[in-house]
This record gives sequence, structure tokens and C-alpha cells, in this order.
Amino acid sequence: MTNVGYLGIPLVVALLGERAAGPAVMSTIVDQTVTAAVALALAQFDVSGGRGWIKGTGEAVLRALTNPFLISIAAGAAFSAFGWKLPTPAVEIVRLLGNSAGPCALFAIGVSLVRIDASHSSAVITLPVAGKLMLHPFLAWVILSAFNIDPFAKTVAVLTAALPSAGWAFIFAQRYEADAPRVSAVILFTTALSFATVSALVWRLQIKV
Repeated sequence: MTNVGYLGIPLVVALLGERAAGPAVMSTIVDQTVTAAVALALAQFDVSGGRGWIKGTGEAVLRALTNPFLISIAAGAAFSAFGWKLPTPAVEIVRLLGNSAGPCALFAIGVSLVRIDASHSSAVITLPVAGKLMLHPFLAWVILSAFNIDPFAKTVAVLTAALPSAGWAFIFAQRYEADAPRVSAVILFTTALSFATVSALVWRLQIKV
């Protein structure tokens, strides 16, 4: 689960231009519909002991459809397709909110992830941290290369895969009592270490900053 919405889209657009927004948004849509919906359905299935899988699946689909990320993407697509425009005062307000949303969200996520009971043992978090920052982008590159995906889209996908773990994974783990302290530690360390690993990947892909 990658931090695409708050970190990925602004980062790849800053590095690669507005053309990168499309593949990054597609990554967000897949993450918030397929990955999140399947994960929620499986968790609900496990909680109910396999008896309420229909209810769990329905809840997962409903949560996916009412996800703020997806609603905002759909609204943006509608405004673009139909040429709608907001009044000038509303545009300025939205711009101010948009510029502050990312930093405020990252700060809030960071504060919520600092837990006294979080295990920082290297044996506990090394595998998921290494898997997220190194294995995930490597697998993205291998799979997209095998399907002969457009090089530019592949670059965007590899960069987004290299980003740290998403904050909603912690909320998910906390709700279903799935080792939330460990998950919070993984998000914390992947976020801190990604400054080095993503920078190295940008250099390796020869992206001009």
C-alpha cells in the first residue's frame, strides 16, 4: 500500500511534469478500489469467521465507492470533461486548501504514527521495510517490462511503487487489531528511509530534477 495520493502524485508531477498525473491517478484508483476493497473484504471475512462474507464484501465495495480520493478524482474528471468552472472566489479557496492539504495530512499522519508501544526491533520491521522500498519497485519494473508497457508510464509506476507505505494501512490495522504498532513502525521507517531510496532511484532512472 503506497502513499500515492498525498505524496506520489505531487512528487511525480514535480519530477516528470503534468503528463505523469494520469498514470499516478490510475495507481491511486487501483489502490483505493482493488487493493483496499479486497483487503477490507478479507479482513471482514476473517472477523466474521467466514459467515458474513457477503456483508463484508458489500461493506468493502461501499467504502471504496465513498472514498474521498475517488470522489475527488471523479469530480475533477467531470469538471474537465464538461468544461465546468468554479467561481473565482471558490477557485482561490480550493487552491489554498489544495496547497495546504498535503503538508497538513502528512503532519497529521506522522503525529498519529508515533506510538510508544511501536516495536522498532530490526528483526520485526526489516523485512516489510525492505520489501516496500526495494522489492515493490523492482517487481513493478519486472512486470511492466514483461508486458512492454510505455516507458514513461513504467517510470511513473516504478517511482510510485518506491514510495513509503500509506498511512491508511495503519488505520486499517488498528481497526482490525492487526499488529498496529508494527505497522506504524513500518510506515515511520519507510517514510524516513524513502528520502534516500527514492532519491537514489531518481538518479538511477536519470530523471533531471
